[in-house]
Order: sequence, then C-alpha cells, then structure tokens
Amino acid sequence: MVNDDPSIPTGDAALVFHTGCAADAAFQMTDANGEPVPFDVETLGDGVVLVKAEGALSPGTYQVETPDGATQLVTVTDPAPLPTRLGTLAPLTTSCKAVFQLTIDAALHPFLPLVRLEYAVDGSERQVWFEYGTIPVYDPALDLGVSTGPGEHHLEVFGTIAGEATTPDAVALDFSLTPCANGEDEGTALCALGQSGAGTSRSGAGLGAFVLCLGFVGWRRRRSI
Repeated sequence: MVNDDPSIPTGDAALVFHTGCAADAAFQMTDANGEPVPFDVETLGDGVVLVKAEGALSPGTYQVETPDGATQLVTVTDPAPLPTRLGTLAPLTTSCKAVFQLTIDAALHPFLPLVRLEYAVDGSERQVWFEYGTIPVYDPALDLGVSTGPGEHHLEVFGTIAGEATTPDAVALDFSLTPCANGEDEGTALCALGQSGAGTSRSGAGLGAFVLCLGFVGWRRRRSI
C-alpha cells in the first residue's frame, strides 16, 4: 500500500513497511544524484519495520528501493513539529450502541501514515483500532464502536508515532450507555465499525495493511534540529 502523498519536511525522516519478507531483506535509499543515503532499520513488531535516515535530509527528491524491487520517490519539503495532541473525542450515540468519533488534531495530520491508534474501555487491555499506515489521511474523522454493557464507562484512545519516543496526549471520555429497546440490534453497527481491525473512517472506507512481501506505508515527518 503506497501513501498517495509521499512528501516529508526537512529533518530526520523514516518510512514504515508492513512486511512478510526476511528480517535481513535489503533496502536502498538514494538522493536525486543517485548517491546513497545512510539509514537504519528498526523492527516495530507484528511484521512492521521502520526504515530511518541516519541524519537530517535536505529539501529535494529521494528514492527508496524495497526488497521486492519496487521503488518510491519521496519529496522533502519544509519542517513540521512533532504533535503533542491526538485530537478530540465525541460520542455519536450511546443509546443501545456505543459509537464515538475522533477528530484528529491538525498538527498530527502530516504524521498519520506512521500513527497507530489503540483504545481501552474501563481500564482494560488496549485494543488496536488502526495499525500503522492504515489511517485514511484525507478523512481524519474516525468512527469507533466499542462493545460494552449498559451503565457508566470510561473510554481512552492512544496514539503512537513510529520511531518517536514521545507520544501525543491520549484522549478520554466518560459515557453512559443506555440499554437497547425491544427489537433493536446492538451488534450490527459494532461489526460494521471494525473495532478490532484496520478501523473505519467517517465515510466508512476502511484501509488494511498490505501484506504480501512488502508494502510501503508512509514517511515520518519531523522538524529539523
């Protein structure tokens, strides 16, 4: 899966791959003159790797060749600061079904190809909502359906940026779920919202990880130092 807008600001840069290839599979990164660019490869887990340039990249065009022989051109543009906020969380419905909408903070938009979203209800174990590289970058209003019983509850949503030690602040919301009336189906909407898979955008278009040998996911964007 290729990001439709592979551009990055100046500064450190990295790209994420969902891969089924051997861990020692070779990448190549070159600048506009064909000169090699030094980089490191970091395993993120669950078949995801991070290919990270060793130093700041100047503005210009770069090419990345993946182990399956595919190439990707990337344009380096202006710097962008690391985001500190994930966004805002609001309920869409808490009658019979618990459905919420996360509106992504504008400062996080350039980083979406490298963001993983998780959620937890009532302090339970975190569940993956969107895996790295699966958030729809052009429709950052995301719907989440959670499965829980009637009563008072607490929902938290967490974001992780691949290759970064700091994370955006989590968002949380207390809500009260009212029971279903007779004849209402409390499970249908939750299944449609893909609560444990790749996730769902506001328009309902889910994006999944491309896992054959190697799938390009996106670039990390970070300010210059």
